[in-house]
Amino acid sequence: MKLSAPTWRVVVPTLAAALTCAFATPASADVQWLNGVDAFTNIFACGIGNAETGAYAHVGFLADPNAPPRVGDVYYGHTVFGAVGDTCGVSDSQPETQGAHFEVLLPRATQFAVSAQNPIKCFVTTVNQAPQQDTADCPTGPSDGYFGGTALNPPANDVYTIDRGVELDIQFPLVSSAPLLGDSHPGGCDCLVGLTKVADGQGDPLLQLTKAVVVQPGTDPGPGPQPLPPPLPPQPLPQPNDLGAAHAPHSIRLAQALKKGITVTVVNGYSGTTDSVVVIGSTGKVKKLGEARKKVKVFGKAVRRGRHKGRVKLRVKLSRKVRSLLKHRRTTHLLITITASSPGHPTGTANRKLTLKR
Repeated sequence: MKLSAPTWRVVVPTLAAALTCAFATPASADVQWLNGVDAFTNIFACGIGNAETGAYAHVGFLADPNAPPRVGDVYYGHTVFGAVGDTCGVSDSQPETQGAHFEVLLPRATQFAVSAQNPIKCFVTTVNQAPQQDTADCPTGPSDGYFGGTALNPPANDVYTIDRGVELDIQFPLVSSAPLLGDSHPGGCDCLVGLTKVADGQGDPLLQLTKAVVVQPGTDPGPGPQPLPPPLPPQPLPQPNDLGAAHAPHSIRLAQALKKGITVTVVNGYSGTTDSVVVIGSTGKVKKLGEARKKVKVFGKAVRRGRHKGRVKLRVKLSRKVRSLLKHRRTTHLLITITASSPGHPTGTANRKLTLKR
């Protein structure tokens, strides 16, 4: 699914400030989206290299803060993602776009309540335009996720492709069978948790989003007071990986690469991270290089073990055999694989395409 804003050309510092609530007007003026804190991604601006905000995301639920839903009521939660920065796109054919995969972890004693009367709803908002409901590309139901949560995928895909300047709001019905106490629960927060995997062509982070949910006891006491199930421990969240961001040029002069090598910038999330950069053969766009690639699969690599987190530059020098192979080529396409790892944290990886031009 691709969500576009073809007429949007104005850069705003925070898209969230320019976009309004993407939900049909509530029946009561007191009913509103109660959202958690926004999480933001950081990127290197395309063609400039300056650090800027790439995207924002949050989760929440729809309720009157003075009269939360009751046990047995159907109420809506949502997960929201807005593409802000210019990332150069998730691919060469999709400039100024980002990919997003959505998963959620529901509070205890809570499940989805999807039905014909209460479907999953999707709204797309662009700057200076009213929210538009999207029925064709909205999930029809939840599915198994990759990161420990329940996925909300578009039909026949697991990633939404979202243009810069577009906000996507996925709203899903829920029902709770026991009261929820929000962050006052003694066994851990009764929280709605969002796991949003971002494909921005740079750090590709996994955003962890939370919002405490409150549900009141039901109005019908039933046959008698029922004991609540023992509180569950907080859901474990996937740790963010070591790779905060990675940046490499999209193209450089062949002579520069042959003489000085290829420079890649890596931003580490943790101290003591080991960074490695590997440059492999052509992506297949250059004729005759396929035969050479059978003999030389790795064109060059660099490894650095750092003591501090932050920005690190690694320079990959091409081997003599590769320089001899490439010096007469007019255009060569390479693939750069970047890895960052440290003890106790998931390894972060990213891939970048690089074109060498004469």
